Amino acid sequence: MLQFRAIADQLFHNLDYHEHVRKQVINQELWLVASYELAGLRRS
Repeated sequence: MLQFRAIADQLFHNLDYHEHVRKQVINQELWLVASYELAGLRRS
């Protein structure tokens, strides 16, 4: 969790935004997985 606090501090100058950063990172990861699967690039 410390990395999300560090990112929040760097981007927003506020550690309290760590949960927002975490949710955005997870959403991005899920989107990338779905994109790879749709493109047929799924890892075995």
